[in-house]
Amino acid sequence: KNGTIEKNQKVKKIKEKEIKTDKIPPRPYVTTLTMRDMQICRSVKNRNPIGTDTYFENTVDSLFCYTRVQNTGGKQELTHIWYFEDQKIGTVRYNIKTSNIYRSWTRKTILPQQIGTWRVEVQDTAGVIIGSEFFYITNPKNQ
Repeated sequence: KNGTIEKNQKVKKIKEKEIKTDKIPPRPYVTTLTMRDMQICRSVKNRNPIGTDTYFENTVDSLFCYTRVQNTGGKQELTHIWYFEDQKIGTVRYNIKTSNIYRSWTRKTILPQQIGTWRVEVQDTAGVIIGSEFFYITNPKNQ
């Protein structure tokens, strides 16, 4: 009753087949990716962002999402998801290697009529968001 075994009490050995694995809670998921830097920019030169900002005019033809990610685990997939006015309009998946700093970027064409709020989410292989950045497309003629 109190958790101790009496001298003459038999102990039942549990066979592996008797263990119900559905009762064992899953281990907590821990990502091996850490976002070190994330920027929206006009271009990338020599692996560095150029023209970083939060507000861009609708005359820009495309923008880049530049990221610097630390990966302490093995090779895995990273995803950039582009949103315009909370609607998913682009997804780019690619693999990254183990690295202290892995620099990468994706590019999205911006149409002149796509004025408003944008964001890019960066997700790891399990879909965990490791970074998110908002930016805005404006029309200077209406200001």
